[in-house]
Amino acid sequence: MPPVQSSYDINHAQAYPGQPGNMGPQSTVSRVASNTIPFGYAVCRAADQTASIPAAGLSFAGIAKRDQGRQADGSAVIQYEAGEEVAIMEDGYAWGVAEEAVTAGQPVFFRRENGIPGQFRNDAVGGDAVVISGATFETDAGIGEPVLIRMPYAQDG
Repeated sequence: MPPVQSSYDINHAQAYPGQPGNMGPQSTVSRVASNTIPFGYAVCRAADQTASIPAAGLSFAGIAKRDQGRQADGSAVIQYEAGEEVAIMEDGYAWGVAEEAVTAGQPVFFRRENGIPGQFRNDAVGGDAVVISGATFETDAGIGEPVLIRMPYAQDG
């Protein structure tokens, strides 16, 4: 039988999208996904109370939590699929995905239209992104990198 894994990284990644940022208090709810939702992306409440990738007219619910029990699809992507139950962190510290370079201490906006809906940035980009009231970036991150976000109790955005 061939080896399952023949090489190992000496250093692990600092974090993975959707991972809790610490062991402090947090609030998590679950909703059924109305579309595909990657770990660490912003999640919104749809009118039928399902979870959705952000779109115009939907309010912010939280960040899609990572589920270690899930298996990757054929292209090595691990995410929630439409119809599956999504764990959504409403408040606390969570690792999201930066759409652009961000700096610790900046306010957090989530992309709702154009670009990559669900990723996080530090400005409204012409109204296509919405601020998460009271949320801040707790680490610096580059484009597409995990970024630690501190969220107060989820508020409409």
